[in-house]
Amino acid sequence: MSNFDYRITEDVYEWIRNGTKRIEARLYNEKAQKINIGDTITFITLNTDRKINVKVIGLFRYGNILDLFDDFDMYLIAHKSMSKEQIAKMFEEIFGKENVEKYDVLGIKFELLEVHE
Repeated sequence: MSNFDYRITEDVYEWIRNGTKRIEARLYNEKAQKINIGDTITFITLNTDRKINVKVIGLFRYGNILDLFDDFDMYLIAHKSMSKEQIAKMFEEIFGKENVEKYDVLGIKFELLEVHE
């Protein structure tokens, strides 16, 4: 089993911590292609370095972020107040338009293991 580190915002940290967010969307790049079910991911906040450890329990590959939303409820991926279009725009801002067009999207379903505040 492997462990991967990913940076997240404080908002995303809170969504994972309180149990509403249970799927992380990432580009299916070289790093994400190495993730397997049973691996762990440490999510680290950008500004405070708070950490959450999760276990990967499902992997779902899609051509783009909007296709991921067709199969899963929004509240599992992001805050329920956000629209699909807002999240797609945010995804493009985070990863860059060129990368979003180049790579597929990986939906990583996880269960919470530990919270480090």
